[in-house]
Amino acid sequence: MPIFSKLAPAQSRFYYFLILHSVLIGLFPFFIPLFLWRMDFSLAGIAFYIAITGFSFCLALFSWDRLHQRLGPRLLFIFSIVLELTLLLNTFYTQYDWFILCFGLLSGCYSCTYWMTQRTLFLETITSENSGDSFGNLQIVVLIALKLGMLCGGVLLERAGLLSVLSVSILLVILGLIGLRILTIDLQQFNRSEPVTVVTIKQWFRFKDQYHSRPVFLVDGIFLFLESHFWLLSLFFIANENFTRLSLLVIGLGLVFSILFWGTKKIIDHVTGNRLYQFTVLGYALSWVLRAALPNMPNSVFIMNLVLITFLTSLFRLTFNKRFFDHALHSNPHHYLVCKSYLSQAMLMVFFMLVGMAVLRWGGNPLTSLTLVYVVAVPLTATYWFYKAKSSQATA
Repeated sequence: MPIFSKLAPAQSRFYYFLILHSVLIGLFPFFIPLFLWRMDFSLAGIAFYIAITGFSFCLALFSWDRLHQRLGPRLLFIFSIVLELTLLLNTFYTQYDWFILCFGLLSGCYSCTYWMTQRTLFLETITSENSGDSFGNLQIVVLIALKLGMLCGGVLLERAGLLSVLSVSILLVILGLIGLRILTIDLQQFNRSEPVTVVTIKQWFRFKDQYHSRPVFLVDGIFLFLESHFWLLSLFFIANENFTRLSLLVIGLGLVFSILFWGTKKIIDHVTGNRLYQFTVLGYALSWVLRAALPNMPNSVFIMNLVLITFLTSLFRLTFNKRFFDHALHSNPHHYLVCKSYLSQAMLMVFFMLVGMAVLRWGGNPLTSLTLVYVVAVPLTATYWFYKAKSSQATA
């Protein structure tokens, strides 16, 4: 395919990995919190599932850190696909008491294998001069591939059920593996300029640096799951608990986001200092205020606020990830990535365990519970404000 032949080897394998997995995620993993809700799991049950996922991610990361160099991208690529299919197969056992525990453990293992491999491959394709634009391109590629999978997955889940989603996923995996051979994409080994050493428990537990990364790492996992699970549940309720309507709603928001985002990503790498970053942190805080206020908003401004929430969140993620990957490039990249994941997953495990216990204790309407969580999220966004830029940018 011409699109891959024009890319450098590191870019071609990264984008192939990204596109195939994004479509697969759109088919089912994207809908996991909604699937659990449809299976009569409460908001507390979903929170406990997220906590189990964080615990499992940490366990899987311990193994991934020690094995990924020996396994290489090809085996990790295959292993992540097998885990995704195993996760999907597990959904046929919801009637058993052990389901949510097994499902959470599989989900954490899959997430670890996918995200750690993806971030490692992404770091091979960027420099500080193009990290913002490259992450913007990543977001747009994910947007297209994920939305394609979501549209297909939403219709199949609503009209035909899980078996059809499993059948399409297996077909896509087979075509993806065949494509690897036809395209002869280099997936033999990671590009390394220096040896990579494993991160010990003591190292990640005591991790600190000059950029105030540690407190940011502790809250970032919480926010990522609030965005991908709790906020998705809110949108599901808005769409009257219909998978097809939700897919169309998210795709519509995504199209607006891509139009606004296409021009924005070009300027990120040319803006120095903290002003743009701090502006996006304030915007991100505002997005959680708007989420909390959304149920009481009049219809005349409802859609406009959905678009604003999407844009403010996406713009923040772009500037934050540029800063994150710039710091990773100028430190020990592997150590920085692994410590971030350990701290984020450990804290989200604690946070969502507490959320689950609180919901069990006080109960109430799920929309009210979600609103209260969003209110708690607003002051937590202040942590991002203190995430320092590199010294060469800090005074601009």
